[in-house]
Amino acid sequence: MIEEKIVYLQSNYFNESNELYIALNKIQAIDKDEAELVVDIEKERIIKQPKRNQIISKVNVSGNELIFTMRTKEEFSYFMFGTPRDSDGKE
Repeated sequence: MIEEKIVYLQSNYFNESNELYIALNKIQAIDKDEAELVVDIEKERIIKQPKRNQIISKVNVSGNELIFTMRTKEEFSYFMFGTPRDSDGKE
């Protein structure tokens, strides 16, 4: 299941404007057909991830935690996951 995130922006400063513009310095997007990361936690391996941007290079299981090693060109301080689900699709 693909999640949708909506961001609402509000400012009373712009009440009388005919036009509004928003400028973003960074944005992330991924094809919704590839928006899944599937991990085999028993074998600690990645089964499926987006083809065009394979930033997850390794997965480790430590107790109740999943630890992902990421390949990035710069600091990655964005939330990259939606709702985790088990193999039956349950949250």
